[in-house]
Amino acid sequence: MSWHPFKKGEIYDKSYIVEICFRYIDSGKVADTDEKRRYVNEIESFLSSQLRFAPTTSWGASPMNPDAWETLEGESIRSDEKLSSKSTRFRNS
Repeated sequence: MSWHPFKKGEIYDKSYIVEICFRYIDSGKVADTDEKRRYVNEIESFLSSQLRFAPTTSWGASPMNPDAWETLEGESIRSDEKLSSKSTRFRNS
């Protein structure tokens, strides 16, 4: 059984995604929590309030992976134009 409730193709509120991911990180079952927190913070910094779960395989299927999420229009969330000013991912590049 999976640690998360997300289903491929379904739309979720970003706040719910972040809550579930941080809860799992805090469970003590996750290695390299700092790295995973950075990924979840990237998801949280995305401008849209809703995202579609679009996992690939292996680590790509993890809800903590920003690449597993897309906009409602089917676009990747990994773009500096789509992140709020809170994100530091693309600063100083």
